[in-house]
Amino acid sequence: MRFLDRDDHTLGVLPRKYYRLLERTFGIMANAWQNAMQELGARYRRDLSSRWRRPMPTAYVGPYSPEFNERKFKELVLYLAVKSRDDLRFGRTKLNKLLWACDFWAYGQLGESITGATYKNREFGPAPNEFVPVTERMEQDKDLAWEPVVYGGLKQQRAVALRQPDLQKAKFRPDEVAIIDELITVLSPATGRAVSRWTHDMRGWLHTKIGEVIPYESVFLGDSKLPPEVLAFARQRVEERHLEWEKEAANNR
Repeated sequence: MRFLDRDDHTLGVLPRKYYRLLERTFGIMANAWQNAMQELGARYRRDLSSRWRRPMPTAYVGPYSPEFNERKFKELVLYLAVKSRDDLRFGRTKLNKLLWACDFWAYGQLGESITGATYKNREFGPAPNEFVPVTERMEQDKDLAWEPVVYGGLKQQRAVALRQPDLQKAKFRPDEVAIIDELITVLSPATGRAVSRWTHDMRGWLHTKIGEVIPYESVFLGDSKLPPEVLAFARQRVEERHLEWEKEAANNR
């Protein structure tokens, strides 16, 4: 990276032999700063994952397919916007990740998600499939607005609540609100980019492709790789179950 222009006559007060030395010095400082920031980000993500532990399932009763509750989704968006109004790092990306964390951790802790939204694998992490159409309706109803802001040299869209959320009418339970508040507190120091990178370490995002639905059950998956024998057994059981489904389907024709 070139920090000094040798042809800039305003720098003529310095002997030319010092220009290259200054360039090398600033270059080393820039590289050291970049490495330090990368290490800080990695350390933060590790700390974040350790502070917010994934729950363990008590029983598995089949795939979880909740019904989407648009009313609760809207109120949750407004609640997150109100509670994060002093968070300079709160933008569209962080809002999406907070929604995902609230729903998935509620499912893990309470047995059901808060809004029942469907989350898909996106480039910057999990995002609710209903986010765009619902927030557009909220804008039309004058409930929500987007404020363009710049943080850390990056442009972002900040959600602004135009009315107070009504959690009582939307039938939020106290244990749901407790999970939401804890996540807001835990993630408040993080930028949208840091939270996005954190979600990239989650098995649900790692084991799905862009555009695919992330199962709620993935919240129970740990960070370690499964042993080969466990994977082989799982594949065998899937193949056996698939054959059983095919037979059942043939008998019902």
